[in-house]
Amino acid sequence: MKEEMSRKFSARVIIINDDGKILLLQNKEDNKWYPNQWIFPGGGSEPGESPEDCAERELYEETGLKILKDSLYHVDTLSREGKKIYIFTCSAFEGTVNMKDVAFEHQDYDWADAADLDNYHTMKGSEVLIRKAFNILGATGTQQFL
Repeated sequence: MKEEMSRKFSARVIIINDDGKILLLQNKEDNKWYPNQWIFPGGGSEPGESPEDCAERELYEETGLKILKDSLYHVDTLSREGKKIYIFTCSAFEGTVNMKDVAFEHQDYDWADAADLDNYHTMKGSEVLIRKAFNILGATGTQQFL
């Protein structure tokens, strides 16, 4: 509990692969915030971290993926219970998703096609954030529009 209170913000990353699929992690049933929901990788900050550093660390801890230099883009900033949630996107990363890393906090992962998001119980507003992410990556020339 003390650890949760010391976290000043959280960060999540909308990872989009070369096939235009979005990485989603399924929370465990006993997750405090979003049980069984499919979410973007991410989590709470550590002391002294920037939102970008938090996003990169959390993505690596939860999946084993590493964001390539200068390929993390800010999508939006949300708020929950007075704390900011920074949403980023990225399509340039290295590694493969490691189920051992995923299983520490989640029960499953999937690369979801944007057209199939109705098949996943995602957080409210996920589709809007994904659309913004595709638009940002399309504008940078790193990803095609949906």
